[in-house]
Amino acid sequence: MQHSVSDVSVHHRLGRPVLSLRLPAGSSHEHALGLDDMKYVVHLLHSALTLPQQQHVKHTELMIRQEQLKEQLEPLETVRIKMVQEAETKASVLGWAGVAYLSLQGGFLAYLTW
Repeated sequence: MQHSVSDVSVHHRLGRPVLSLRLPAGSSHEHALGLDDMKYVVHLLHSALTLPQQQHVKHTELMIRQEQLKEQLEPLETVRIKMVQEAETKASVLGWAGVAYLSLQGGFLAYLTW
């Protein structure tokens, strides 16, 4: 008869992973862990020990990539700012030109009326 581990959990205490095993009722410790269970426990331990390091490495890689993208986007951002300033200037000029044209048209209509 083969026994298995019913619950395996890894907790972190003081920055270190702690493995806790819960065996089914009536099972002895000698027969509790089969080969598959041992592989699973080793996998959990490995994951618990390497996960913070993997997260740190991935975070560092992402920060480097973010800086590279910012450097690549910097020339495009300056072009965008320049284009926005030109568009605002042209819109302002066209707005005032429209007001001037309407004023001339109103003055001409007044001249013809009176």
